[in-house]
Amino acid sequence: LLRQPRWGHLKNLHEALRLCEPALVSVDVPDYVLLGIKQE
Repeated sequence: LLRQPRWGHLKNLHEALRLCEPALVSVDVPDYVLLGIKQE
């Protein structure tokens, strides 16, 4: 078991959200991404 700071495990999540922020908060015309035939 690794001993990390109390919120250390959220470091990667925070970085990923920061990189995706423009796509998450954009208000322009949505871009649709086709995931394949079996998408839900």
